[in-house]
Amino acid sequence: MRITLKRSGGFGGIRTTASLDISKLAPDKSAEMRRLIDGANFFNLPKTIHAERPQPDRFHYELTIEGEGQSHTVSIGEEAASSALKSLIAWVQKNSKA
Repeated sequence: MRITLKRSGGFGGIRTTASLDISKLAPDKSAEMRRLIDGANFFNLPKTIHAERPQPDRFHYELTIEGEGQSHTVSIGEEAASSALKSLIAWVQKNSKA
């Protein structure tokens, strides 16, 4: 399973891309990642999640998870992300190779 996270926006408007391959993680990290994916109900999320009132200088994320016969990409405004989705994004940022 492969995860790619693209971040744009923010005060400086810097774009970053981070990715990781779950199959190459230690078993405990892989299990944690899968729990976060399931906890965010990622594969059932709509393709776009934005706040009714977008806020300037906030980050925008595009999160793609591919593997095990499925692929899903979600475009997320930082202010509209659920706490479970924020946890998933933070974990990917912390554990990926940017």
